[in-house]
Amino acid sequence: MITIAFLFAAWIVYKAARRISSQYRHLDKEEIRDVMLNRTDKNSPEYSRIIRHLGICEKCQDKLHNYKNEDYIEDHLVD
Repeated sequence: MITIAFLFAAWIVYKAARRISSQYRHLDKEEIRDVMLNRTDKNSPEYSRIIRHLGICEKCQDKLHNYKNEDYIEDHLVD
């Protein structure tokens, strides 16, 4: 019984650590584009992760601002 409880606790810690570490992964251009063009479901975990990451990462905030200023028109022409 103790082994099962230990494995379950280890699984919970692993899942929490993965969730936390995923917030620190930088966003790529496609993720930013999809959010800007409302292609990412606002109720999805991925959207929440992107928004949380943008709240803490200046590098990705800069990517977002650059996307707004430079790439937005080009992406609409491609679509």
